[in-house]
Amino acid sequence: MAVAFAMNATASPLKELRRAFVEASAVTYAPNDEVTERFIRYSDNGRANDVLLLQLYMSVHLPDTEVESLLAAFDCETGCWRDIDYADMNRGRWPSTLHITRMYSLAKLYKAGNDRWRGSAEISSLLHSAMAWWYRNMPKCPNWWHNDIGVPKKLTAVLLMIRNELSPEEIAGGLKVLERSKFGRTGQNKVWLAGNNLMKALLIDDEALVIKARDFIAEEMCMTDEEGIQKDWSFHQHGPQIQFGNYGLAFVDGVSFWMAVLKGTKYDFSDEHKTIIGNLIKEGTSWCVYKGCLDLNFCGRQNFLNAGRGKATAFAIAAMYMAMASENERDFYTAIADANLVPSKYPNKLIGERYYWRSDCGVYRRQDWYASIRMHSAR
Repeated sequence: MAVAFAMNATASPLKELRRAFVEASAVTYAPNDEVTERFIRYSDNGRANDVLLLQLYMSVHLPDTEVESLLAAFDCETGCWRDIDYADMNRGRWPSTLHITRMYSLAKLYKAGNDRWRGSAEISSLLHSAMAWWYRNMPKCPNWWHNDIGVPKKLTAVLLMIRNELSPEEIAGGLKVLERSKFGRTGQNKVWLAGNNLMKALLIDDEALVIKARDFIAEEMCMTDEEGIQKDWSFHQHGPQIQFGNYGLAFVDGVSFWMAVLKGTKYDFSDEHKTIIGNLIKEGTSWCVYKGCLDLNFCGRQNFLNAGRGKATAFAIAAMYMAMASENERDFYTAIADANLVPSKYPNKLIGERYYWRSDCGVYRRQDWYASIRMHSAR
């Protein structure tokens, strides 16, 4: 599945960048209804603990039946959903974040859905009401990640998708939420936080902040002996352990998204940065994904029901971002996406062996079989 956006040479740089962000956020990444259903199922209808599986719910245009269910469960008077337990303080599967997840999915439809939902007054009213509820209550999770990264990431994307109808108070509320997304940390956490600040810059038209956030992301697009991209094209986070399917996949997903958004603008990444990310995918991540399933040996953590197939689907989305960002290799990345979204139709063409000596892992691929080994050392 190929997705491409046209550039508007007459638009101001920040306006053009904002348009590219909204288009990349609002489009559906599923080629048909059957694959859309899988996105929703793998995400557990937006309730998944794993952020990569959860994001699948926000990567498609929801079917009418799902939208109708969300509208019916929403309490217009209070501004919240009746089926969400907002008092539950589970650190991982935090129910309250589903409030923002649903807002994101409905904002996609409001911006770029079918004729029934695009520009829908009912969805618009819901979004403003749900936003007001969040600002009034400001739910907090015992897990810092939701407060500092997850909620600001989703909420700011919603604000950008409906930016032209926000009141000053609604923008101020969003900026209050974004106060927790301070630059810092390492690896993918650093990229997430910088991405949140890049969205903030688009929301308030701050070019200096765009450049600063872009540069923070670029700092992680390099090879290192610390956390991040290793010399053997594996990816480490939280110490010397392979993270292709967890932080590493989130890194590929996040960086490739920003590569697609910034492509062709004055804020674009360097050719060296793009080459490194391309090699991480070609020599790293793609080797542990076979016929629509990501090898659990390479997940790092968060091995839930449907994790392997859900993470392969998330990788397909990252490949579509790369296809948008890399015109010369669009066919290559589109083929990766197709092979993981519709593996019954597209046979495995990646054959050979890879040994990741920095991570004590090996992969062996043939046309009709796949094997891997993961060792442990005192390193």
